[in-house]
Formats: sequence, structure tokens, C-alpha cells
Amino acid sequence: MKYKLLFLLVPYFATFTPITASESNHYDARFEQANGAYKIGAYDSAKTIYNEILSSGLTSPDLLYNLGNTHYKLGNISSAILYYERAHELSPWDVDIQYNLATAKSQTADKMQSVTPMFMTRWLNATASATTSNIWGWLIVLFITLACVGFSFFFLTRSSVLKPITLIATMAILGLAILSSIFGYRSYVLEGVQEAIVFAPSVNVKSEPLPSSTVLFVVHEGLKVEVLQEEESWVRVKFEDGNTGWLPSQSIETI
Repeated sequence: MKYKLLFLLVPYFATFTPITASESNHYDARFEQANGAYKIGAYDSAKTIYNEILSSGLTSPDLLYNLGNTHYKLGNISSAILYYERAHELSPWDVDIQYNLATAKSQTADKMQSVTPMFMTRWLNATASATTSNIWGWLIVLFITLACVGFSFFFLTRSSVLKPITLIATMAILGLAILSSIFGYRSYVLEGVQEAIVFAPSVNVKSEPLPSSTVLFVVHEGLKVEVLQEEESWVRVKFEDGNTGWLPSQSIETI
């Protein structure tokens, strides 16, 4: 396992409600206190303080990463994976998060063969996930505005030299607007995907959302699933190998 514990908390925080300087200093101090508890092996105390900071509405990749490390040390593999996944969502390029997430996943009971998407699909998803759908939307507006300016200049200019250059440049910008539309839509779709971690030590995957329905197979804690549908106290999920089935809602925790 890899660890990174000594860093300032505030620069990484994303919060929906403003905090005062004194509150910021308080949580910085609490964060360092949790890091200190972790370093001496007081993992329960570290977990309590990290959770206290999270419950205040603050979060960061490093806070989630450290909480994942704490759960890993306590032997809570499913919780460790959950917080590594949440950290990964905020910082997808962090190699330490990727490494510890892979290490924790290697200790789960279920080793499903994931369905590998085609190269173009992987490239599309990676590019679309580089930023949010909102930012892609602003890029579309920007490129369309520039294209309109370019077309206006093309029809207004009388220069035989500038006309073809303007047309080529404008068409290129219009192409960027189309690409941004594709990436923006894909980003919007990916943002709507709800994933979860199985928390039950073992749970039967059912063919229908009924206790008496057929058991398809059994899965164990730590497995990542995609939530497709919710129905009362059941959820229909998709597994990494492409199979689907129903699980009790209380057996999973949403990422």
C-alpha cells in the first residue's frame, strides 16, 4: 500500500457552502490530528476524525484517500474500496489512488472478467471524462460564436487571400464545435451512471426483485456494480462481466 499523509487540507477542499478562516484552520488542525493518529496506528481515532471532517460538508481526494487507507488498515476492504473509488472520481489521474484501489480490489473474493470496450469507446470515454459536461457546453458556445464571427468575416472581406484562409479556419472551428458536442453528450451520459460497492459479506443475486425468485449466483463484499434500476427495497445492477441481476438495496453503498 502507498500512503500520503502530510499535506495542507484546504487547497484540495471542494465545498458547496463557504467556510470561515477559523473553520478552515480548525479542520486543517483536525486533519493533521487524524494523520498523526494514523501514523501511530490509532486507526479508529483517525477514522472518527476523518468522518467528522466529511460530515461537515468538506471533501477532497486526499481526505477520501486517507480514509480509504484507514479502513484498509482496519480490515474493512469494502469501505476502503468505496473511499478509494470516491477519491478516484475527484482525482482520476492520481497514481497513488489507482495503486491502492487496485491493491484493495485484489483482496476481494470475486474476480470477474470485465468486458473490455473497443478502443474508440475507451478513447471517447476518456476524452469526455477529461472535464464536466457543463464545461463542454461552454466550449460548444465558444466555438459556435467563433464560427459565426468567421463566417461573417468571410462574407464581408474582399481579400482574395483572406477568404480561403478564413473559410478553412472557420470550418475547423465548426469541426471543434461538433466534436465538443459529441464529447459533451458522452460526458453527460457518463455523469448519469450510478455505481456502488457491495457491502454485504455475501449476497444472492436474484433474477427478480422478490425474495422467492431464482438465485443466479452469489457475490461478495468489495465488488463494484453499476446501478441500473431501483424498485422498492431492491436494485437491479450490472456486473463487470456484463451480467445483471437484483440485489437488496441495503447490501450496497453508492459511490
